[in-house]
Amino acid sequence: MKLPFDDNSFDAVLNESMLTMLNQSAKEKAVAEYFRVLKKINYPIFRA
Repeated sequence: MKLPFDDNSFDAVLNESMLTMLNQSAKEKAVAEYFRVLKKINYPIFRA
């Protein structure tokens, strides 16, 4: 999975209940993509 955005593009990434539907490998790839597109001084937001 690769998000169609440049590195360091966003102040925040919001994930709402999507990760629970993925297997462990896909979860790890998704979270890595969240951090890739986040600006380095910001944080992901996860809700289950």
